[in-house]
Amino acid sequence: MSEYTTLGFQGVINLMNIKIQTKKILVAYMCVILMIFSVIACDQEKSNLPSESPNNAYEAITVIDSRGREIIFEAPPKRIISLSPAHTEILYKLELEADLVGTDTFSDFPSEAQSKPKVGDAFNINLEAIAELEPDLVYTTFDTPVAALEDMGIKVLYLFAAKDIQGVIENIALMGSITNRQNEAKNITTSMEKRIESIRSSLADKDVRERIYYELDPGLYTAGPESFIGDILDLLKTHNISEGTSNPYPQLSQEIIIESDPTIIILGDSAKYLTGGITVAEVKDRPSWHNISAIKSGRIYPFNDSLISRPGPRIIDGIDQLALLIYPEIFQDITR
Repeated sequence: MSEYTTLGFQGVINLMNIKIQTKKILVAYMCVILMIFSVIACDQEKSNLPSESPNNAYEAITVIDSRGREIIFEAPPKRIISLSPAHTEILYKLELEADLVGTDTFSDFPSEAQSKPKVGDAFNINLEAIAELEPDLVYTTFDTPVAALEDMGIKVLYLFAAKDIQGVIENIALMGSITNRQNEAKNITTSMEKRIESIRSSLADKDVRERIYYELDPGLYTAGPESFIGDILDLLKTHNISEGTSNPYPQLSQEIIIESDPTIIILGDSAKYLTGGITVAEVKDRPSWHNISAIKSGRIYPFNDSLISRPGPRIIDGIDQLALLIYPEIFQDITR
């Protein structure tokens, strides 16, 4: 017998209405439960995703520039002009090319940087071109445009170029903090430090120092021990033949070079990398150079000077290449 038999028609209707209302309540309850679980699951999924840049909530940063003045950043700059080829490379390495709206004339690496609007260089700055790009930060390593740009209401960060390897690492970390790319900067500097330490370790037992003449141009200008390149040559445990001079980029005489008898000549002015540069054959033909050890042994090496003359992230590639040229027996299996 049906459970509805003794209820009559109205009773059945009432009972059915009660059950319908009960089902509605149950459905609504289940919807609420499902919504709660969906929110929890979504939050858990978000918590498992890698953090995106910007890495952290931005905190105001105060930087003391090379004039000793405070430059305050309340937010990461989003329209940057770089007047430093090294810092152009840093910004690209931090994947901030979209925020780079202009560069100096000499910023040519990576190749994409060549298409950025150019605003001049240390000797000829186009203030009108800078103003048209509406930057919220201009980074420069020379003071020529600083006052004029600040008079135009443009924020300028003026910092001397790094003088040594540690300075490059600190500059990358600083730019990472300013642009809220701390994680990316940390990854770059940690990798650089590990590679540098690997080279130090490989040369720990090296006692005999190769005598190096690093040529910057055919006028016999070289890198002194107080220069950025000099710091790299010191890391590589070489004897820089310009040691003893306080000038970071001294001009040597033919006599001093011949007397110093370098065992290796590095051509930072090589025609292989520079238009109008020098060739190995031309160096060999220089008067009275035929008795120099590097000439007799054939250890004259063209070198891409931009790798280490620009204090940026590529210096570690330059250090690797120099290490291989100077100590092929130690670094012949080097792979990066």
